[in-house]
Amino acid sequence: MRPPTRHALLVLSLYMRPDGRGAWPSYDTLSAASALSRRAVIKHINHAVADGWLVRHNRRRGGDGWASNEYEIAIPQRGTKHSARDALCETNNGARGAGN
Repeated sequence: MRPPTRHALLVLSLYMRPDGRGAWPSYDTLSAASALSRRAVIKHINHAVADGWLVRHNRRRGGDGWASNEYEIAIPQRGTKHSARDALCETNNGARGAGN
């Protein structure tokens, strides 16, 4: 996972309930809290959803056109390209450096 995606998820986590569900901050709110542009927030949230680290639900209300996204954390399935175990191994291998 790229560092900006990780940063966007960290900031999103600040708005989640303790059980990891029920966060619905706007892209503008995440942008302000993360110091990333709105466009970058959207891009990195989309990456996290595509890679299985985040589930996005569309929330809509009646006929007034109001809509938002609700997020919950997820862990990609083991053995997939972006599983939690694979991400940990990539992080650990990258920390060793070329000389180790």
